[in-house]
Amino acid sequence: MDFAERRLYHQIHPAKIATDLAADIAGTILLWHHRLAAGLTASFLPPVVASALLMRTDLTPYQNSAAGAYLRLNMTPTLEAVRLGGFVLHAVGAWRRRPWLIAAGQVV
Repeated sequence: MDFAERRLYHQIHPAKIATDLAADIAGTILLWHHRLAAGLTASFLPPVVASALLMRTDLTPYQNSAAGAYLRLNMTPTLEAVRLGGFVLHAVGAWRRRPWLIAAGQVV
């Protein structure tokens, strides 16, 4: 499995999903309290570390799963950019203390 495939399939590993969720909650709380550096660090550092660790493991079971097939077909660079836009919307909502904007970012 090459790097591009590892980059794709590690996203559906349960440890990565849990890390992303925890980082999102921590980052949102910190941004809400206007702690920019801490909020961005909490939002990005744990997921990057989890990704680096998981991409060294055997991801074949995830590649061969229904979720892996879905990613293969649908996770395009454009969709990844849309996801990043959703994060930015979410972060701005936390910074401005606008729950509806946080929710809109999550929906995106």
